[in-house]
Amino acid sequence: MKHGLQLCSAFLFSLIMGSSLWAQSLNFPSKDVGISIGNSKNFTVLRLNFRDKGVEKITGINLTLWHPKDNDSAVIQGLSVGLMAVGGGTIKGISFGGLGVGAQEKLSGFSAGLLGVGSGGNISGIAIGGLGAGAPSVKGLTICGVVGLGEKILKVLHSHWA
Repeated sequence: MKHGLQLCSAFLFSLIMGSSLWAQSLNFPSKDVGISIGNSKNFTVLRLNFRDKGVEKITGINLTLWHPKDNDSAVIQGLSVGLMAVGGGTIKGISFGGLGVGAQEKLSGFSAGLLGVGSGGNISGIAIGGLGAGAPSVKGLTICGVVGLGEKILKVLHSHWA
């Protein structure tokens, strides 16, 4: 009993005092393939995390609760679901964000966000934003209340309808 209390106390102390613990992950059966719980930077198959931070590459299923931070160069491929938001540098596959989905460089596949979907580079595929969607370049189908399009798209639209 005494040994169990010591172990429990040590674990609680590490949770409270060990801020580096939050930056790590529990991965099995290996460090980069299988199931990951926590903020693994590179992982394949199933990753469950509170907040994506400093991610490099995720392939497979990525489930997160909070909005991403320092994730501008992340490559996320597969199914990505964020209770608040999904975000990264390049997002490919199927993405659902409670509030939105955003990619710094490229968003491709099927993306849907309650408030919006956007990319600093381009969107290709199907994008559904409850309120809006925007990108400098869009190829595919975009469904939303308000759309923000880059200069290239506006020139194409103008030449077709002018």
